[in-house]
Amino acid sequence: MHLPHPHASVPPRARTPVSGNELPPLRLGTASPRPGSGGFNSPLVRVGTPDRDSFWQLKGVFRVISSKMFDPASVSFVYDKIIAVHGPSGVILSVDDMPSDLVLKSTDVDLRGMTVLPGLIDAHVHLFLHTYGETSWAEQTTSETIVERTVRATNHARRTLMAGFTAVRDLGTEGAQDSDTALRACISKPQCLIPGPRYFIANRAIVSTGSYGPRSNLWLDREGVEGFLGAEAVDGIEACRKAVRRQHGAGADWIKIYGDYRVKARQLPSMESMDSFPVFSREEMKVMIDTAHTLGTRVAVHAINESTVLTAIELGADTIEHGSLLTSRGLDELENTKTIWNPTLSVVVTNKDTVGKPYFDNVIANFKAVVDRAVAGKMRLAVGGDTGPYPHGNNALELQLMHKYGAPPLHVLRWATMGNWEAIRGMYWEGQTGEDKLKKLSSLSNNELVRFTNSAGDNGVPLGQLRRGFAADIIAVAGDVEQDFERAISSDSVKFVMKAGTVYKRDGVPTLQP
Repeated sequence: MHLPHPHASVPPRARTPVSGNELPPLRLGTASPRPGSGGFNSPLVRVGTPDRDSFWQLKGVFRVISSKMFDPASVSFVYDKIIAVHGPSGVILSVDDMPSDLVLKSTDVDLRGMTVLPGLIDAHVHLFLHTYGETSWAEQTTSETIVERTVRATNHARRTLMAGFTAVRDLGTEGAQDSDTALRACISKPQCLIPGPRYFIANRAIVSTGSYGPRSNLWLDREGVEGFLGAEAVDGIEACRKAVRRQHGAGADWIKIYGDYRVKARQLPSMESMDSFPVFSREEMKVMIDTAHTLGTRVAVHAINESTVLTAIELGADTIEHGSLLTSRGLDELENTKTIWNPTLSVVVTNKDTVGKPYFDNVIANFKAVVDRAVAGKMRLAVGGDTGPYPHGNNALELQLMHKYGAPPLHVLRWATMGNWEAIRGMYWEGQTGEDKLKKLSSLSNNELVRFTNSAGDNGVPLGQLRRGFAADIIAVAGDVEQDFERAISSDSVKFVMKAGTVYKRDGVPTLQP
């Protein structure tokens, strides 16, 4: 959904991070450990290792000391824990109880007095867009060079990471072609040329002819302007199949399909100019979803109308983006499927005047209607506000709105960590095969675990929980997450950020070298 948004400034030039085990001694926390803490209630977090004492023989192991930590699996806090991290690979080796006679080491990361969380995940961003209050979508896609847009995306990536979001899914470069593939390489290991979150990409997204933009004011029947297209336009079954294969070959982690769109926006202003209509036939959508799945790639479908949502669910779409005009029927269908719904509240709330009151009211009412189902595990929700048209670094807005409209704070955190990894992860982690892989991780030796993490790549490792074998993506926030949720998860409250064992922010200040 691309609508006008508030103004946001562009963040400063990024610098190279220092790895966690190379940091100068950290300022020790002043708060004492919480007394009377017990072990974890969740087997996903209470871990020993086959050779737990031997991991200190590995080079680059350091400890993260926590007095209060969130466990998404049990949707609760656990207290007084020590997380052992292998810095070079960025994997968690163990999570154990803090001894009563703890002696701090110079390499320890002491986060006592703050709330420790798994790194947050945003399931819907556009790093190659900036706020429409600065520059309209049409101007960005036709007047800004790809070099400029990539520089901006680099700054957006850094700003997102500093806000505590250690992984994102970018659902389309919006005219920047395949630049997300190159940006991912610059962010990811082994290069790590720039700071940024783990970056799951969808390349150009796929639309049908005449349904998207930008459009020339002189040549109204032509796609794009001077060769620049907001997405890849295709028609017919074979062309749809080819587009999926091309984008997969270009490195896409996801395929994004526009199931419907505002195809009458070029006509004279009318009641229908903002309405969405299907842009692909059922057969075209089916071949794209089937082709992607055959290639081991999951599919996100932009769908505003309920009919489009129902078709996408039936055809096996993995996530639904928006679903703004769902009714009780569509919500019931989502409850009975594995498809994950991302309601993108932020893009609607920040454009309340543009979308109109009935549209806004329907979106909010639908979310309120499914909160209890989602809390009970009967419906799968993703957390991603369509960041980009509104400011990068304000990614927490979606979490804040979910809480504002009825979701308990700890469940919002679960959806934005463990739940969002399930929403954006690769297909190889899905189903029974994926469950078996997760179980196997706990039985690997430390050396085997390090080798697996190094070979899996940034986007191939499990995320969203603080447990053995998962990525050392760790943040810490000041404030009371339960009593003052909106303030506690705001970017200003994020005092510590670690991604893949590398510390990027501590004491509220980016830890970077010139």
